Amino acid sequence: AVAFLPGSQVDIRPVRDIGPLMGTPQPFQILKMDRRRGNIVVSRRAVLEESRAEARSELVASLKEGGRGGSQGKDRHRARNGLVVAQVALALVLARILRQK
Repeated sequence: AVAFLPGSQVDIRPVRDIGPLMGTPQPFQILKMDRRRGNIVVSRRAVLEESRAEARSELVASLKEGGRGGSQGKDRHRARNGLVVAQVALALVLARILRQK
């Protein structure tokens, strides 16, 4: 099936050049689907926001007063909501690179 990805839903911040994302498998969330018309609207931004919120809550949960925060090791390789955390981490790195341009 073919889906429509609005420019505002490509990333958390505006992306000028989506060329580097083309041809690369990306996770998407379906925002709207009209079976009768065959329209599907997807969002990569929703997936990135969800993974960012999960990472933030994990970091806050791991923080200790006077200690050093951060979760390493097994957490990076755990599957969550059908997405592999390593893929999400790659998407976050890509988002950081795109923000720098």
